[in-house]
Amino acid sequence: MRKKTLVCVGLKQDFLHSLESFFDTNTFNFSTVSTAKELMDNASKYSVGLIFLNSKLPDLNDIQEL
Repeated sequence: MRKKTLVCVGLKQDFLHSLESFFDTNTFNFSTVSTAKELMDNASKYSVGLIFLNSKLPDLNDIQEL
């Protein structure tokens, strides 16, 4: 079965580690990016199943943009 991709944007390390322990790494690939801009610039390379997004990113002006 093909793994699903979880993209984590701007999450703190402790929260990221808790997600990794919650989701089975045999089923999910984790991709992390620091900024909303980085996500937008690279969105086409991800076949995204789920995105965890810190809504207080300094470069995220309009969440509808995503």
